[in-house]
Amino acid sequence: FFLYDDGPSRYTYFGSVWLFSLCLSGSASIIFMLFGRPIWDMLIHNAPFDIYAKYVVWGAFFQIPFIFASVMLRAQERPRLFVILGVSQFLCLTALVLYYVIVLKQGVLGQIRGVFYTYFIFAIISAVILVMSTHFRPQGRHIRESLSFAFPIFLTYIIGFFVSRANVLILQYFVVGGSVGVFALGVQISGLIPAFSGAFEKAWVPFIYSLKPDRVRIILAQYMRIAVPSFMLIAMGMGLFAPEILRIVSSANYASAWRVVAITSIGTAMAAISGIPVCAIYYDKRSDIIAWITAATAVISIILNIVLIPRWGMFGAVFSSSVMGFVTLIFSLWGMQRYSPILLNYSRLVSAISLGIIVLFVGAWGGLLIGISLFASLAVKFATMLCYLILLWLLGIFPSEEDPQIIKYLKNVPRSFQVKCQ
Repeated sequence: FFLYDDGPSRYTYFGSVWLFSLCLSGSASIIFMLFGRPIWDMLIHNAPFDIYAKYVVWGAFFQIPFIFASVMLRAQERPRLFVILGVSQFLCLTALVLYYVIVLKQGVLGQIRGVFYTYFIFAIISAVILVMSTHFRPQGRHIRESLSFAFPIFLTYIIGFFVSRANVLILQYFVVGGSVGVFALGVQISGLIPAFSGAFEKAWVPFIYSLKPDRVRIILAQYMRIAVPSFMLIAMGMGLFAPEILRIVSSANYASAWRVVAITSIGTAMAAISGIPVCAIYYDKRSDIIAWITAATAVISIILNIVLIPRWGMFGAVFSSSVMGFVTLIFSLWGMQRYSPILLNYSRLVSAISLGIIVLFVGAWGGLLIGISLFASLAVKFATMLCYLILLWLLGIFPSEEDPQIIKYLKNVPRSFQVKCQ
């Protein structure tokens, strides 16, 4: 989008890509409805194809206009309309799911219907936004340019889709259903960390892509230094307070999931940090490198799951997920430094990560040992997070004399970017 210099060219490009994606996805949906039953039956158990597939497949299709409208609003630096659109969809989704599940008592099918009708409603709203803002004069050049960049990304998402579910698919063959549920709940809670990183990413990625290369290098290097201790602190909070979170969101049968959260939160933090070097690689339009990195991590992930799950059951899947976070970060940093080099102080980054892991597990077990008193346990956990910050300061890891540079750059960014960060 930002490679085009003037507005009409940008919105003609956007219209071409949107129409192509809509036609391609519509064709894929029709093909899957006609011939996808064997794939559905292999991947999804206890959910009849004839009842569920139409809601799942066409619900995903109707989500496409909403995704494109959201991307366009981000590129246009229109944060308020972006937030209004996203929050409105969330509220509508929540209301419809509650209606179908609680009022009509339709269970899982009710949830899927609520999602489907929400996506359908906002497909219409998003299509209106897109028609008012884009130029629909499809050009083959636009499609070819996008496909050359997007095809490796397509492979990346397909691989990532299966890898992210590989541990659950393998786990269900070696442990009882209760352990699968405990593992899934723990992973879902630790997934709040990518939610935090994704929120920041939605704010700063369009701004980064609109900058010149030299400035991008400086800002990403500084952001990396701030992101590592920040995400480690978030992971520490998730891991330490997992028992209290589980008491609120689940029954006593899932209390043991706190161990899953404590371990996987570190891996998810590493995966969240890897989004920064991935952004640098995408900035240089080397999406093929991301595809190779994803394929390599997929092979390692499958091997780890096959080796660890039969031996250690649920905790084999837990350790596999955590290790893959580190593998993703290492490969992403390698790809960045190989093709989009950024000056980083790796000793400080490694120190911040190592220190965070040590402090997290010391605090987690300390809180558990005196867990008979809820107040004492909470006090130890808050003190643990404070100790991490103090140790970073005492060891000179963060902050440092370089950090005021990022403040200087943030003062110069557009007001809309600051609003989105808030």
